[in-house]
Amino acid sequence: MLDYSFCAQLTYDVANRERDTVIDLLQQHKQLQINLDNIVQIDSAGIALLVELKNIAHAMHGQITYLGATNDILKLCSLYDIEIM
Repeated sequence: MLDYSFCAQLTYDVANRERDTVIDLLQQHKQLQINLDNIVQIDSAGIALLVELKNIAHAMHGQITYLGATNDILKLCSLYDIEIM
């Protein structure tokens, strides 16, 4: 299992770049553990990315585990009725 951390911002501006990075990592390592505790800014695109990456990993017969979700991430997930953890 490979550990990875997102940059401090997980927003519309960086979502595609982070998506491409994680897909590349999934091609090399089927199991990723992604630390979320350093994210200081997240928007709906960031939340959508977290959901999308789980789906992509599943389609690639891999697995993503998220760790250390901040209160902001948990609040947005609750608002959108999404469970990522």
